[in-house]
Amino acid sequence: MKVSYLCVKTLMFFTNLLLLACGATLLGLGIWALVGANPFSRILSSSPPILDGVTVIVSVGVALFMVVLFGFYASTKESQFLHKIYFVAILILYVVELICSFLVLAYFAGIEDNIVDSITRYRVDSNNTDVKRITDAWDSFQQTANCCGYNGYTDWDSNVDLTGAVPQSCCKGSNSEEEISKCLRRDQRYIHTGGCQAKLSNYFWTVSGVGAAFLFVEFIAMLLTGCLHQKIG
Repeated sequence: MKVSYLCVKTLMFFTNLLLLACGATLLGLGIWALVGANPFSRILSSSPPILDGVTVIVSVGVALFMVVLFGFYASTKESQFLHKIYFVAILILYVVELICSFLVLAYFAGIEDNIVDSITRYRVDSNNTDVKRITDAWDSFQQTANCCGYNGYTDWDSNVDLTGAVPQSCCKGSNSEEEISKCLRRDQRYIHTGGCQAKLSNYFWTVSGVGAAFLFVEFIAMLLTGCLHQKIG
């Protein structure tokens, strides 16, 4: 019985360490998206619903971090009451994250619409902060990912300034003025014709996979907390 209890307590300690890392990661990812350190995050965070979602991520990250610190304290005390509080706190965060995950999956099509819609706001010579942010994001991502538009280069027809043309960031590393001119006029020899959808989707599902891993760790933490509560009783 004693060995079993110590084993569960040790597993709980390492699970709390993982949860602490999860909380710090969620907080970091949220701040990273808000600051816009990545071209993809800058495109996504330009949408108000997504910006609200990022705010929730930051809030959950802070809450999880604080709850886990309490969990470390609770694990040092053989108190059923403290373990109950910890279990309920983790359960609430688990439910919130699960609901958010389902909402993101349900509205993924809407997220794609927001990305495509951001193309219409692309302006190279704009002084508007939000517009410049989107413009820089598209240029940076297209250059990095070697793609053009979301579904393909023709997406840029939705931008009144680029009908029949593409941004220079769609060019295949063209150096001469002649090659750049042909690229801007959509000469397919000089532009990346494929869209950025696949790369953006891979990015999105990678983040979703990380979120699923966090949920699994939280679920294990709840199971272990239940076991400790039972053994203390």
